[in-house]
Amino acid sequence: MEFRESFEQTYNEAFIIPFNSIDDKIAQHISAEEKTTLQQLKDQLNADSSESRLEAQKQLMEFKINICDKYNIGNIISRDTVDFTPRDGFGNLPIVAANMDGVTGKRMAEAMAMMGGSAALPQYMSDDDLCRIIEYMNTRHPLYRTPLTLKSDKKIYNFENIISKRDLPAVVIIDQDDQLVGILHKRDVQSVNKDTPVTKLMVTERLVTSKPDISAVDAINLMKKNKVKFLPILDESGHPFGVLTEKLAAMSLRYKPHQGHGKKGLAVLATVGALNRDPVEKAKMLINAGVTGIILDTAHFDQGIQSYRNLNKIANLVSNYENATDYKIPIIAGNVVTPEATVRIIGAGADIIKVGIGPGAMCSTRYETGVGRPQLAAVMKCVNAAEPYGKHIWADGGIKTPRDVALALAAGASQVMVGSWFAGTMESPGDLKYDFEGHKYKENFGMASRSASEKRSQRDTMREILGHRSEGSNRSFVYLDPDRPSVMDIIHYIIDGVTSSMTYVGAQNLSEFFRNANIGIQSQIGYEEGKPLDIVKIKRI
Repeated sequence: MEFRESFEQTYNEAFIIPFNSIDDKIAQHISAEEKTTLQQLKDQLNADSSESRLEAQKQLMEFKINICDKYNIGNIISRDTVDFTPRDGFGNLPIVAANMDGVTGKRMAEAMAMMGGSAALPQYMSDDDLCRIIEYMNTRHPLYRTPLTLKSDKKIYNFENIISKRDLPAVVIIDQDDQLVGILHKRDVQSVNKDTPVTKLMVTERLVTSKPDISAVDAINLMKKNKVKFLPILDESGHPFGVLTEKLAAMSLRYKPHQGHGKKGLAVLATVGALNRDPVEKAKMLINAGVTGIILDTAHFDQGIQSYRNLNKIANLVSNYENATDYKIPIIAGNVVTPEATVRIIGAGADIIKVGIGPGAMCSTRYETGVGRPQLAAVMKCVNAAEPYGKHIWADGGIKTPRDVALALAAGASQVMVGSWFAGTMESPGDLKYDFEGHKYKENFGMASRSASEKRSQRDTMREILGHRSEGSNRSFVYLDPDRPSVMDIIHYIIDGVTSSMTYVGAQNLSEFFRNANIGIQSQIGYEEGKPLDIVKIKRI
């Protein structure tokens, strides 16, 4: 037995120390003569008296200010101008929707890619569903959201069944020839009989539409001019091609979409089981369908040799495809938590290593087995192992707040995978439900839970009687945030936090963030101190 005494950090036990990079920037610009002067001023800081040291500090700061003015350096970095492109070059946003049944499906994949991120289709989807969604993603427009449409002979209850599928304020009503005949807004169906025909309430006059060549800025101006917030995009035949809202158009100005191969459609990841007997055929199917990246996944990748054998086979398959097409298909493999396993995965052919055992909100592995590692410590150690090989780490699990994402990226993760937090959004696969107080929620379960185990396991009499092995929550209710019901809202909230964190350490991009960030350790009391006071406790008197 080996006992390791070192303290290892979770996200709660860590914080990022503010850092001013001005000295580094000055060193990059000044002449040899100015470097000599700078060193002389620094030497004076060692004077015997406090008065002399104070005077030396004033002279040093005056010199630095003059140098910054001379070379035009040291201007304040704005959170709106920093570059949050992932260090691994995959996509334009360092956030991935996790490969969980309750998190990622068609709607989540589209929303994530439109924001510049990625979504990973789960391992246990049927082959038909995987190919259907990949084909769907390959035909999506990078700016216009896929519209919700309803035939004109439908009723209000049909409208309510589909309006909850996306964070859109209205549904496009079409005739039997798929021509636009009206728009039905969510606001117009409150307290209405569910059997009312949609034609009774839809707007049909002075409809504002556009052709599929309008820019985001022009769309915003058109909507403002006509005092509308919903803009159907029609193709040459008058069929609904897409939709824009003011929010969607504004989001596109901030977030560059993650497009598929050859800048066609939108990107999407898909998952293959790392311990499958023959994953190569499934990988071939995904590649032929047009997948943008492949995740080779199991709870503990570093066991035996089978997972490495399968990874090596898929790496050879992908290499041959890339040589024939010039399209890059990254292979993401995991999960692991040790530097040794990280290096082994790299040797077997992975481009990116997925790190995390037990930190997820739906996972009880560490609680039930004692196996795993505090997530932030695992990320830091695996990053250090991967860096010499030019490979990258994705931090998988434990993300509950924007600060967690910032810490993972500061620790060197090139991307962060989010699961349960995204399960409580309009775009997740589950049906929208309401509790007895009318609050919206969706159901979610862990990928090592009994529900997931039953889906993937063969018929087994013993397990049918005693129950399937479970290391995760079998069922949970994830409530939608009324202020952020869409995954797009949550991503914007996360990126606001991350980009602000980057400015605190003088980072213009995520590579500088990793280089500049200094992560400290705090107690639980320190973590509690940093939390805002519960709004319930500060009601107006």
